[in-house]
Amino acid sequence: GHDVRRPHAPCPFRRLRRAHGAVSDRERSDPVEDAVRSNDMRSTIAVGSGERTAAAGSSHVVAVTSRARSKKEKKYETMLLLRPDILEEEQDQELAKLEAFLTKNGATDFKCIVRGRQRIAYPIEGDWFGIYVLCTYNAMPTTVKTLEEQLSAPVAGNAKKNIVRQATFKA
Repeated sequence: GHDVRRPHAPCPFRRLRRAHGAVSDRERSDPVEDAVRSNDMRSTIAVGSGERTAAAGSSHVVAVTSRARSKKEKKYETMLLLRPDILEEEQDQELAKLEAFLTKNGATDFKCIVRGRQRIAYPIEGDWFGIYVLCTYNAMPTTVKTLEEQLSAPVAGNAKKNIVRQATFKA
């Protein structure tokens, strides 16, 4: 007989990145600024050194103060997929750790959108859902490489990792 193969499962981040215009648009809009400009804002709560703004559809925006970008810094987007059963406190802790790591290593213009719980293309650790988070920032390429190494490092012991998938792109 012939070899019948199942088609490869699509990347769980592709649909979300297209929704933000990060894949095909020449003039890429900033999804954080789009969310801030939208009329469906409800409340603002202080989180860490930034602001967290809740919008309709359980999207949250976290924006941190910015400074001038150096010529060698590039704009990056990091898409995180968090466990669906994570508590909001743990989610805030993960984002605060990410923000602290990036600012300690010289990143600027850190902005983060929590897109909420969404169905993913295939089960990861038995879950068909995940919490999507899109972070944009300016950083040196070495900082991004260090971040990726830290995010992909295994967790010691039997503790579950809160970030199940991550992908970083040049914006």
